[in-house]
Amino acid sequence: MISLFGTEIMRVAYGFDDIRRNETLIHNAEALILGFFEAVVPGRFLVNIFPSLRYVPSWLPGTGFKRFFSDLSQISFKTLYPPFEEAKHDFANGKKGSHPSIAASLIDKLPEDDNVNRVEQESIARNVCGVAYIGGAETTVSLALALLHVLASCPDVQSKAQAEIDSVVGPDRLPGVTDIQDLPYVHAIVKEPVYLLGRPSSINTLREFMIHRCTPLQF
Repeated sequence: MISLFGTEIMRVAYGFDDIRRNETLIHNAEALILGFFEAVVPGRFLVNIFPSLRYVPSWLPGTGFKRFFSDLSQISFKTLYPPFEEAKHDFANGKKGSHPSIAASLIDKLPEDDNVNRVEQESIARNVCGVAYIGGAETTVSLALALLHVLASCPDVQSKAQAEIDSVVGPDRLPGVTDIQDLPYVHAIVKEPVYLLGRPSSINTLREFMIHRCTPLQF
């Protein structure tokens, strides 16, 4: 599932249709995320306790953190620079993917090469594309898994959704974005995991209204 949604995110970010190319980008982004999570653990590396260790040579015992961060830096570079440069090359040569991309849109709006703001604006565009996967993969997959859980727990809802799809789309194709207006029930189900909240720890009653704890009131 991560590969499925990750491929879509990379396609939207850079416009690449090559599945293997997108899978490579996903692999680099996942490695960067895992490396970051490991790096921010308090006390994970000895240099967190003795900051002066950052000045010692990397071949000394106890300086494995230097190799770790060197590898992480290379992964970060591969995640940010090559795909954006490839997107720039495709844009300059008029090569377009099957879908519009964030990179193409941002590159089109960049100032000319001799503009003093070019380097800064290009860096911003590169970083925006680079964090697309980091910001979207885990959240999208989590919502998809929550949706599958809801559908598995409520077979009656699943049956109604299937009936709506059969009546509107039919058995010969999959529903697409253009079918959203004709599939209000399915559209509502897909959005439902966004609104899933835990039960309130307590409920207050004001007149005939039941109010969740910590709900702000304005009179």
